[in-house]
Amino acid sequence: MKIVAVFLSDETTARRLTLAFRNRCAIRQFTDFEGMRRRTSVEDVLAVVVDMRRRVDHSGSSPTDLIAYIHAVWPTVPIVGYVDFTPQRARDILSAAHAGATEIILGDFDDLDIIANRIVDIGMSSDTVTRVAAAVDAVIPLHLREFFLLCMANARHAMNVDGIVARTGKSRKTLSNWLAAAQLPPPSRVIGWTRILVAARMLDDTTRSAEKVARELHFVSGTALRNMMRRYLGCGPDVLRQRGGFQYALDMFLGVVTVKKNVRYSKRTSMV
Repeated sequence: MKIVAVFLSDETTARRLTLAFRNRCAIRQFTDFEGMRRRTSVEDVLAVVVDMRRRVDHSGSSPTDLIAYIHAVWPTVPIVGYVDFTPQRARDILSAAHAGATEIILGDFDDLDIIANRIVDIGMSSDTVTRVAAAVDAVIPLHLREFFLLCMANARHAMNVDGIVARTGKSRKTLSNWLAAAQLPPPSRVIGWTRILVAARMLDDTTRSAEKVARELHFVSGTALRNMMRRYLGCGPDVLRQRGGFQYALDMFLGVVTVKKNVRYSKRTSMV
């Protein structure tokens, strides 16, 4: 089970977070970042929560410095600032954001169950991008990795081909030609695959139904998501979970982006 690492100044807040994240991930409290690095790894951590209300790192770092340091060392891990919702502490929100926090919890104001869902979503998205980036590193040409990672980073927002292509600074024709030359699927298919991978990762959380995942990924309906999964993976959400969930979907994706290259290589070697 993934963990949410917390640097908090009081046990009451830690207990509230533990209750909010129940059955989804474990809460583990730490007193300094280096100690956390010795006892865990970046692959284990879904997100980090840092208390902005007072100094919590026993090494002496301020909350802002701690956020900045974690962000520099583990840039893919979402960091959440825990802030008192008072006019006197409003500047903590800006400080946390400037230091690298991707989300804010307003103490005694936010519904922690809702915040927990959001943090898990952000953490899963970051984890998915990290795992896919590592997986495609050896099979995707360097000049196309930016496109793949942009698709991954925006998979939750249902962007179209033109929207993604515009961010690459290349024309749609150029990108399509590059993908074809590399024996890779066309842009629309790559975007579809990245959305399926994110959906599969979200479905690893068994508290989520296909309908809930479909809503969060802006599909028209749960049926639309199921149909797309069957086109890409040959199965629906229930069978996907039985086959291994995200890892099964990732293996299918890697098979698609490598099989043509292998076939092409086999033809060349057979002609020698």
